[in-house]
Amino acid sequence: MTDTEPPSGSSSGGGAGAGDPDPAAGSVPPSSAADEIHDGNLSREILRLAIPAALQNLLQTAMFWVDTTMLASFAQSAFRDPELQAVPLAALAVVGPIVWSLTVIATLTAVGATALVGRRIGEGRPDEAREIVGTAAILSLAIGLVVVVPGTLGSDALVEALLAISPRERVPGLAEAASAYLWWFALLFPFRALALTLEAALRGAGDTKTPMFGGVVANIGNFATNAVLIFGLWGAPRLGVEGAGVGIAVASVTEAAFLIFMLARGRSARLEMRTADFVRFSRRWARDLIRVSLPALVDAVIFHVGFMVYQLAILSLDGTQIAAHRVAITVQSAAFMPAAGFYAAAASLSGRLLGAGKAELAVVASRRNAIFGTISMLPIVALFLLAAHPLALVIGQNPAVAEVAARCLRIGALEVPFLLITESLRGTLRGAGETRQPVLVTLVGTWGVRVPLSWLLVRSLGWGLVGIWVTTVIDWTVRAIIAIGLVRAGGWRHRRV
Repeated sequence: MTDTEPPSGSSSGGGAGAGDPDPAAGSVPPSSAADEIHDGNLSREILRLAIPAALQNLLQTAMFWVDTTMLASFAQSAFRDPELQAVPLAALAVVGPIVWSLTVIATLTAVGATALVGRRIGEGRPDEAREIVGTAAILSLAIGLVVVVPGTLGSDALVEALLAISPRERVPGLAEAASAYLWWFALLFPFRALALTLEAALRGAGDTKTPMFGGVVANIGNFATNAVLIFGLWGAPRLGVEGAGVGIAVASVTEAAFLIFMLARGRSARLEMRTADFVRFSRRWARDLIRVSLPALVDAVIFHVGFMVYQLAILSLDGTQIAAHRVAITVQSAAFMPAAGFYAAAASLSGRLLGAGKAELAVVASRRNAIFGTISMLPIVALFLLAAHPLALVIGQNPAVAEVAARCLRIGALEVPFLLITESLRGTLRGAGETRQPVLVTLVGTWGVRVPLSWLLVRSLGWGLVGIWVTTVIDWTVRAIIAIGLVRAGGWRHRRV
């Protein structure tokens, strides 16, 4: 987009602020792009969106599986001392929440891109959708740069701050390994922010296949880099955990480059871009993106600050339990695959259907999406209950670690349906541009349940890692109940973005 901005009173975000009630909701041109969606093909549209998005999340999860499995293998071959063998996985457990929390920065563009692009596509305004994507891409790179300096220069301090809570004796090499991984992630973080934003924009437009193929490219980059640098193949340095950090950074660069290429060459069936669109910036669209995304950023900050406090309870445990938590989380991440898929489907349908004036169909889509998603979770629940130990042993490769991880997985199976319901309904709200109400879900779940209960069960009652996993079951149950109430209230149907 050029610096010429839409009139301040247009439906592109002027007049009523994004996220404010729209008195004219539903009065849009009948020729909008979402007219092709109706009750008869709604189920097919949900699956068309959800399956590639779920597979993309599986691919993202695969990178963590690869990191965990390769580093577990590296540890077994590099160290004889069982305590030292736990260092690589413990380092990932330490750095994981920091990496996850830094990624929240991308929320400032990604959530807004989904809502704004989806609504413009639904209204039949693809030119404006392209302008939004270009602005979001530039903004994401700029915001990503904010992470580079503090993330690289402060990597040691961040890791030390997390480890300072641990009452046990420091395992040699743990802090150094975690810091090296974090340094590489922070260095190339702008590309991570860009990739997440482009994925979000494509999903808003109704294209979940292109981000899925982006996940394939990212996995190839991550696997190849890991193989060479973790184990020191072909004369390369044997970097261990640091090699995994390089791999995850390379994955971000390759994925961002692939998505730009696909968009600029018109390879997306739902969102066509020109190369020039990526170098045009609009202050109006930037303001709208931030306006819609800012509550989601607050939401994420509330969660991640709480998550860091919750993580401190985990880091107060011994090395075996920390490593077991990493293994269990890696296995359980398979549950995030359908959750992410149905979140993406809900967000895309919510935005496009409201843009086309089909508010009632958007309600039906929200309900059906949550039902389909919950059904899809049942095999995963059964797998965690019946095959927890073999799964944990494959990933962790350490019998003591696998035993603890399996116990946690059986508990974690109970939270899976509630996680799906929560994420699906959050997708409905956010896709509609209603990014304020989900803050309540996060606030109550994180600070009302997760943080206080984890510390109570772990530190006061001595439940250890089991207490952590019991906490998350209760947390997701409470969140699901609140999310159901918010969607049923129906205010999201009248939001203007």
